[in-house]
Amino acid sequence: MTESNIDLTRDEEHHKNDHPISSREKIHAMLEEPMDIEALLNSLPDPEWADSALHKRILAMARDQQLVVEDKVVSRKEPSILITEKVMAKGGDLFVIYQGEKIILSERHAQGLFPNDEVVLRIPKEYKRDSIAVLVSINTASVKHLICVVKYRRNKPRLVPFDQRIKQAVVMKGKINYPDNTVLRVKRSPKQRSRRMIEVVEHEVLGDIYQPHLERLIAQDVHALASEWGQQANLDVNHASQPDIDQEATNRESWQHLPFVTIDGDDAKDYDDAVYAEKTESGYRLYVAIADVSHYVQPETELDLEARKRGNSVYLPGYVIPMLPEVLSNGACSLLPEVTRLAMGCVIDIDESGKRTNTRLAKVAIRSHARLTYEQVDRMLKGEESIPEWFSTPLSQVDALAKVLRQFRVAEGTIIIRSHETKFQFDPSGEVSGLTEVDRVWPHQLIEECMLCANMAVGQIMHDQHRPIIYRSHSEPTAEKVRQFQDYLSFHGIQLPDEPSPKDLQSVIDQTKEGPDSHAVEMMVLRTMSQAFYSASQVDHFALSTGYYTHFTSPIRRYVDLTVHRAICDWLDGKPAIESTAIDQIASDCSVFERAADEASWFAQAWLKAKWVEQYVGQQFKAKVVSITHFGMFVALLDQPVEGLVHISMLGKEYFSFNEETMSLQGQTSGQTYSLGQKVSVKLKTVDLSLQRVDFAVAQENY
Repeated sequence: MTESNIDLTRDEEHHKNDHPISSREKIHAMLEEPMDIEALLNSLPDPEWADSALHKRILAMARDQQLVVEDKVVSRKEPSILITEKVMAKGGDLFVIYQGEKIILSERHAQGLFPNDEVVLRIPKEYKRDSIAVLVSINTASVKHLICVVKYRRNKPRLVPFDQRIKQAVVMKGKINYPDNTVLRVKRSPKQRSRRMIEVVEHEVLGDIYQPHLERLIAQDVHALASEWGQQANLDVNHASQPDIDQEATNRESWQHLPFVTIDGDDAKDYDDAVYAEKTESGYRLYVAIADVSHYVQPETELDLEARKRGNSVYLPGYVIPMLPEVLSNGACSLLPEVTRLAMGCVIDIDESGKRTNTRLAKVAIRSHARLTYEQVDRMLKGEESIPEWFSTPLSQVDALAKVLRQFRVAEGTIIIRSHETKFQFDPSGEVSGLTEVDRVWPHQLIEECMLCANMAVGQIMHDQHRPIIYRSHSEPTAEKVRQFQDYLSFHGIQLPDEPSPKDLQSVIDQTKEGPDSHAVEMMVLRTMSQAFYSASQVDHFALSTGYYTHFTSPIRRYVDLTVHRAICDWLDGKPAIESTAIDQIASDCSVFERAADEASWFAQAWLKAKWVEQYVGQQFKAKVVSITHFGMFVALLDQPVEGLVHISMLGKEYFSFNEETMSLQGQTSGQTYSLGQKVSVKLKTVDLSLQRVDFAVAQENY
């Protein structure tokens, strides 16, 4: 990354006149002890004509709680420190996270900043919520450009950034001579004259907003994702040929005789987990084999550093940005059928109730007997497809075991929410040709139960062996979120404790699962809970009602899993344990990378859905109300996996009021009420692809 020339510590007068005066940092550094203001001005290396501007700056520093000015004597407010952090954005705020504290940047000190910029801030040594963080410099401007679309309003063009975290106006020097919906890449100007706008210069024309695959480019840009591997694909990839693998297999415990299978989606390209189970006298024995990525990706190599920088694979509709090059992800590390593969093996003994009684880890070699899909296994279990003789008993055993594991988790207290996914079909040109909503069949959950069991078992055994690893952590819901959920539930006669357990939240889901608002309640449960994250120290997982839960089962696509495998290898090889402080930063970084990947995926899906449904503007649909706010209600179409907003002005000619407790909208004249789960007829009014916004109106004919 290049050093940024943008210096936002300079005041607006200075920018206008282009005269350098001493920065806040220089003034602050000068005040080793209190000084008379005249003495301070004389000590600074500025000409006399700058005294007025310097005086204003000193007063501004006093306003920002950096300095104290009393009786013309200037002193530092309190001891302060410099911190270097990456800028984040949410809900219109720019902020950094320092030692777990969220430090929001004031409008003044967010001037010209983009999300992901690395900045130097001065903060009080004893930071409080009302303290002000002062921007000292931008170390690296990781985002030096923006992708914007040209939109005309009242015949005047404006630039709308696709990164909706950016709230300032984007202003280009010179005249904009592009048609509506032209997509441009623009560069941030080296000098920013106002905190209320971002000045840019044209860099590149990317085309029209409707061209195929544009959403991929925008998602990568907005969320700072890595590109395809390209020429880096063969970095440090050694010992990945089949003869090398076969040779290494002779040094490992052989599981090649066990009838392992992989079960994945029909469009999966990499297979990093294989399962096998057998019945025992006391219950079951589960074998989980996970691709041994650590054998190929050695620490601190170029390949490892690039994988760490990526953090995880990113899955966009019809497109994957892999964490590892294809030679590994789809080749040597993938547990392909009928070939020898290196794996990390986990053997778990489970009693009849579903409780783990013993766990063993080993470096193994396996030979998957078949690559199966969820739908294929579902048909086998339903008797709709014949089962190969060699697989009949293992399938019945892993099926029975998964059901026992599920029952045990539910009894212990866990939150189980129904899930589904949208499948996108594309034509040869890359345009979306269809959308379907696919519910998860039981084999999805079967594999999920096996993987959850392995992750819990590995986390527990590594904790018992005092081996630091990264855990998947999940905090309890905040009191404010619980209160908001309680208000809605109390109207329906459902009580939720002030400090709900996972069982309490699952009980709410169970009580409402037959109601029209069941889906909305599940979404409220998700919004009530905190966001999961990675940590080397916090070990509790609220939603799973367990401790010491780790991610072990997907090292091809998650860097955290790779670090867990390395810790296991060190333990098995008798090597010293890594210090927990060494993996703290990896845990923090991977949490950020995961969030970026999720948001990129959500963006691309919303884009493609909006693009697909635009052809139906003016048509009427049956829908269900899934969320209600003071400004309208969100509806989901019943025959297509598309959601959109019915603005309150599109409900009819009368005034509608919002009731937060009942989560409903009621017309003051007619008494017409709209509530969660209610079915309505809607008409598609408009689609704004640049905002991925789909707007409906309530149709005259309702049901």
